Amino acid sequence: GGGSSFGVKSVLNGTVNIGMVSRDLKDKEVSSLGQHQTYLVGKDAVAIASSAKNPMAATVKQLSSDAVARLFAGETAHYSELVKKLPNREIVLLTRDAGAGSTEVLQEVLMKDKQISPKALQLPSQGALLQKLKNNTQAIGYISSGLVSQSDGALKSYALDGVSPSNENVLNGTYKLARPLNLLVKDVPDAYAKAFVDYVLSDGQVVVDSLGFVPAKR
Repeated sequence: GGGSSFGVKSVLNGTVNIGMVSRDLKDKEVSSLGQHQTYLVGKDAVAIASSAKNPMAATVKQLSSDAVARLFAGETAHYSELVKKLPNREIVLLTRDAGAGSTEVLQEVLMKDKQISPKALQLPSQGALLQKLKNNTQAIGYISSGLVSQSDGALKSYALDGVSPSNENVLNGTYKLARPLNLLVKDVPDAYAKAFVDYVLSDGQVVVDSLGFVPAKR
């Protein structure tokens, strides 16, 4: 889907029968939707990641929450400021739009009162961010850990405060940057929507797991 806000709007205006929303609904969205159902189908770690050819990739294993917040705020602008032994090259920041679940969890958990740098390049989808991150060796972004695990080693993710963005660490609550993966249906789901939701919550959980996400039903 093209971001969480898009998923909610598409359900509201009837463009889709089932929306995909990677965050909890806001109060105003709940009141706009009226009767609706949300179904938790999995959870996803939001990983701080770069190309495996990034200057940082060979030597840096983990970043602190504070370092990541300063990085995305644009306060740390060069690799040498992040880690002294790295080259004095400018860091390219890749982000999603403000309504995306990954941005919301980053803002709430790490950025807090800091704002994402206006210099950051905003990508319209996780897929677009993935391609940009693979191709720009100077870039750092935040992206679904499922996509990192599917990248065949093209991307590298970094532990946060020493905790890796693994499914196990999402489940046990030690990895802080995690988001819910929800399906959203307005009113009462019809037979087709209900059949799809039932599939995703039963046999489809194997697919959720195979794509590198944490299944809701284990």
